[in-house]
Amino acid sequence: MHAFLANRPYGAGDNLVSRFRIAIQYANSEQRMLLSRLDRQGFVVRLTDDASLPPLGLPRSGQILCGDELLCECRLVARSIARVGGGALELVMQPSREDDDTSVWQALRDYTLSHRAASGESWGMTATTHSSRTRAPGTKSGDTAARSPASAAYITCEASFVLPEAGDARFFSAWFDCHFAEIAARARATSSPADLRDLTVHTEGVEVEVSFDYRWNGNAVATCTRETCSWAVAEVERLFGLHPRYEASSETGERAERLSGGRRPTPFTS
Repeated sequence: MHAFLANRPYGAGDNLVSRFRIAIQYANSEQRMLLSRLDRQGFVVRLTDDASLPPLGLPRSGQILCGDELLCECRLVARSIARVGGGALELVMQPSREDDDTSVWQALRDYTLSHRAASGESWGMTATTHSSRTRAPGTKSGDTAARSPASAAYITCEASFVLPEAGDARFFSAWFDCHFAEIAARARATSSPADLRDLTVHTEGVEVEVSFDYRWNGNAVATCTRETCSWAVAEVERLFGLHPRYEASSETGERAERLSGGRRPTPFTS
C-alpha cells in the first residue's frame, strides 16, 4: 500500500519544470514521465494508479528530455512512491551518483543557454521565494515569529548573490535550493556545532538572496555561511562557468565586507 503524501512547498527547481517540459524515460521503456516538480527530494513525477512503476532503490539507466530533445542519459534511483489522491501516485527519483547529478545539471544549464539564444529571452524575470518552511502569515525570512516552537533557538544569516543575467540567477537559485542536503552536510563539516535547518531562496532579476536558518550555535554560523557561499561560487564556476558576485552578513544582520566580483572571491571577516 502507498502512503498518502502531504502537500509540499513550491521549490526553486520548479521554475525549470514550468518553463521547459522536462520528462524522464527509462531505457527499454515507452513510458515517458513528465516532471511535476524538481526540488530537494529530486525528480518528482505524477502517475496514474495503473502505471508501470520501477522498483525502489535500484539504479536504472534513463533519459532526461525536454520536449522531444534528449538532454542527457544517466542512472536514476526511484526513492519513494506516495498516493496523492484522485487515483494518482507521486514517484520521487534521484540521480544515482554524483557524476549523474552533475550530468543532469550541466545538461539543464546547456539547454537553458541554447533556449535563451534561440528565443532572445532572458528566462526568469519574475520575483519568487522558495523555502521548505511554512511561514506564519505576515512574516518574512528571518522573522523569529515564523519559527516554532523554540524560536529563540534559531538564528538567520543572509547572503546576496548577483549573477550576470536574470536567467543565470534563476538557474543558480534552482541549483542551490535543490542541493540543500549537500549544503547542510558541508555546513556541519565546516563546524560540527552548526546545524543548518533550512534555506530560503529569493530571486528577483539578477539577484539571489539566501537566508541560512541555523539552530543557534554561537559564532559558528557566520563561519559556516562564509564557507558555504565560497564553496557554492567555486562549484558553479567549475561546473557551469558562472561567476557570481556575493556579499554575506553576520549573525547580527550587519553587512560584512563586500566580496570581489572576480573568479576567486577573498574571504570576508565576520
